[in-house]
Amino acid sequence: MFTRQDASFADLWKLSQSLTESLHDFMVKFKQILSRVDIKDHTAVEALTNSLWINSKFREYLQTHPMISLEDALHCLKNFINMEEDKRAFNAKQQALKQTTTRATYAHQETRQHTPYNKHDKKKGIVYTVAEDEQQGITAAASEQG
Repeated sequence: MFTRQDASFADLWKLSQSLTESLHDFMVKFKQILSRVDIKDHTAVEALTNSLWINSKFREYLQTHPMISLEDALHCLKNFINMEEDKRAFNAKQQALKQTTTRATYAHQETRQHTPYNKHDKKKGIVYTVAEDEQQGITAAASEQG
């Protein structure tokens, strides 16, 4: 199938896709090595499956279709690359929308219960006092301007 022999079969098996590497970029490297190695289609598909990132959808597809030819795998690859690029473009678009619609930040305000007391402040509230006498049943209430 392929004729040049300046690469070995082991080079295909050593190759691996990183987490951040796109499927397109990885396949460019894989095809370069594959073009220099003389191997059967089935073996090339196994090497491709082995070298793909573990959570790759394309790897999952190749594992569920073990009898696929190399030509069919490369044809399906185009669809997976398009899906990956569309997903990346959509995520970038959503990220841009999130950045433009950020909420206005509000300064933290303490609740009134915890506001500090200023003894030089002339404004004072009203103080209520309630006392009960249980023996006579009298309740008294008094209010005083602070």
